[in-house]
Amino acid sequence: TESWLETRMVQVLRDGGLPDPQRQVELRDDAGFIGRVDLLLGAVVIELHGDQHNERAALDADRLRRARLEAVGYRVLEFGYRAVVEQPARVVALVRATLAHAR
Repeated sequence: TESWLETRMVQVLRDGGLPDPQRQVELRDDAGFIGRVDLLLGAVVIELHGDQHNERAALDADRLRRARLEAVGYRVLEFGYRAVVEQPARVVALVRATLAHAR
């Protein structure tokens, strides 16, 4: 993983009985490289956001990337520090529910 938060998220998923995700996976569509996602579980992309994602340019880039990922069939979940650290059971429940409904 590339950050403490990603490492913590992997542990939250393990503790919740979910499989280990793939880490730092490069995804593409017909137009080419979409990006390298933090975590991938089947068709579910998990992105972890720190403060750098609060800037306008980053928000716009994140929206475009999410739209491209969804257009090729991925479900995208985005979590910040507080959700992962303070509400891990809720995060696991959301990931589990999303996995159940993903392609």
